[in-house]
Amino acid sequence: MEKIKLSMPVTVGERTIVELTFADPKVRHIMAVDGHDPESTAAAVALVAALTGESELLIRELWPEDWRIVHPKAQAVYSSFFVLPAKEKGEQGDPPPAAEQPKS
Repeated sequence: MEKIKLSMPVTVGERTIVELTFADPKVRHIMAVDGHDPESTAAAVALVAALTGESELLIRELWPEDWRIVHPKAQAVYSSFFVLPAKEKGEQGDPPPAAEQPKS
């Protein structure tokens, strides 16, 4: 579990939070992204809500300063489930050998 202290408290209704506690990610957390474009903010909000147990409404109220810290956490969790290592992608993304590189 990881805790992120917020720079600004967030209140929705009677609930106010000053930090987010992230659970260790499991498939059930990733399932929260189903139906969203994985690269969208909505997907990241859904994932953060699932990982923290907070409502999506509350996560949507995070201040930009805090979202800049929370969003990369969501991206890292999502990537840990789906991004293949470069060697499994084949030559895509690999730079050509030095002898084949175009001259500037």
